[in-house]
Amino acid sequence: MKRVFAAATVGGRPVVHDPATGLTHLSPLRVHAGRHVLEEDAVACWPSISPADLDVAVPVSVCWSPIVRCNLACPHCLDDKSVPEAGTGERMRIAGILAASGVLGVDISGGEPLLLRDLPDLARRLASGGIAVSTTTNGWHLARRASELVGAVDAIRVSLDGPDPARHDA
Repeated sequence: MKRVFAAATVGGRPVVHDPATGLTHLSPLRVHAGRHVLEEDAVACWPSISPADLDVAVPVSVCWSPIVRCNLACPHCLDDKSVPEAGTGERMRIAGILAASGVLGVDISGGEPLLLRDLPDLARRLASGGIAVSTTTNGWHLARRASELVGAVDAIRVSLDGPDPARHDA
């Protein structure tokens, strides 16, 4: 199956970032910086590399939590609800900074990112900088929001968490 990946030469090495797995792979091919549609089975066979081994100042990927609100109240949640939530303008400004940063992948998480009305716009803004965009969600609103995320988000990760250790680790 073909899907979107982000590629660049990082630390002198051609790399491809996979938004679905969060892994960065060494590419056997010369790659131009930006978003590419590649065969996922081929990329999965390429050796993965730790971003720390690339010896660069800019991270390969970023997990961005532009929202702390969530429709669930999981007791194990680590999100700091005392952090004030940025408005649409501030989120777009941050997305612009990330788009220009040289980062290959951004995972939009939270809180629950599907509560953000501007999520597709944020994803498109990030993608305009050559970034492969994923989002991590609890899945509650996925059926309702899926059609508007097509073409904006390259990968969706659904977090399967349980309310207590026994069910979470089952």
